[in-house]
Amino acid sequence: MNRMTSNSRLFRLAALALSLLIVEGLLQGIDLSKRLFVRKVQREWSYRANERGLLALQNAGMQAVTWVREDVGVSQELIDIVPGKYWTPKPNRTIAMVYNKRIGHMHVPLTPQTAPLLEGFEGGVALAHYDTQGFRRTAWPGAADSARPMATILMLGDSFTEGPYVDDVDTIAAKLERLGMVDGLRLRVLNAGVSGYNTREERFRLADILLEVTPDLVLLNVFANDTGFSEHVTVGHWKPTKPQSVLGQWLVSHLLTVKVLTRCYYSLFGRLADPRSNVALQANWQEVFEHLDVIHQQCAERKITFYIAAIPPKEQFEHSRKEFYQMKLANFCSPRGFGFIDPYEDLQVAGAAKLYLDWDPHFTKEGNAVYANALYRALRKSGWPKPPD
Repeated sequence: MNRMTSNSRLFRLAALALSLLIVEGLLQGIDLSKRLFVRKVQREWSYRANERGLLALQNAGMQAVTWVREDVGVSQELIDIVPGKYWTPKPNRTIAMVYNKRIGHMHVPLTPQTAPLLEGFEGGVALAHYDTQGFRRTAWPGAADSARPMATILMLGDSFTEGPYVDDVDTIAAKLERLGMVDGLRLRVLNAGVSGYNTREERFRLADILLEVTPDLVLLNVFANDTGFSEHVTVGHWKPTKPQSVLGQWLVSHLLTVKVLTRCYYSLFGRLADPRSNVALQANWQEVFEHLDVIHQQCAERKITFYIAAIPPKEQFEHSRKEFYQMKLANFCSPRGFGFIDPYEDLQVAGAAKLYLDWDPHFTKEGNAVYANALYRALRKSGWPKPPD
């Protein structure tokens, strides 16, 4: 009897193991077919001639990619690199930002060779023009060039500030400049935003810019991933999705069955993570503050007004927890005596869902406008710029 019971248990275990192997084989087969057919072959069948040309340019450009930071690679065809400090768009260049569902998104220089590929392109095309200093143009010559500006704003930041997937007139800097024009203020806004920047690059870039330009105000747009962690981790909108043990992590990495079961478990029972328990994140915050202190000092030495603004990630509007990001920055700024702008409520009131791209973390054209309006109202409320004597 005991022998039969033992055999029955072994049979059940063997059946369970076989079932798991069959499920794993099916999942691996589905994943392989997606990677080899659905995601690659099927899309290639649908490519237009100009899309094939753009992809060929992108593949060629990948040969010239330099990793300026562990998580940032740039094309030397589009970018100038200051070793160990920062990188900037090549001066006097026009970059086309193209995107659609078939080929994704990419940046290509606008040249006589690439211009024909953009004609009839089925998707979005935005042109970014850069001046002699590598600043993205704002396309408002009435405010910036035809008359001496009443005040000059230098805007620092990452890709949100630079303005992906929108034309020059629809960046945050251009919208801010336009708001000044409507009020009769001749504001010149220098857009020094560069994709991939965090406070370290902004610190070094500012030091070099100030050798040539002395703005009246430096406005730094912080984004939550400046900490070196994903923005949803920084703001606390994050659920752990992997086991903590080495064995558990190996199983999740190699077995799709375990990965699926793990995701189901954490989606049902997982809790939002508290960033304060993330030691590495908190250490990175201290590094961010050190760079901001240096930037503040650079401005104070030249009597330049300094403001920090916090761009909220779209995930944050699902839980409204501000203590790990906006309040952390506000508490840093307050004792140091420089301004802090929190546009969170302005974006929330305007309807955050429509202000962000549904396929990307960045603002839509309307999102840039709402954010710029929040900056402008905060600056005007603080009494900046002061009327001339």
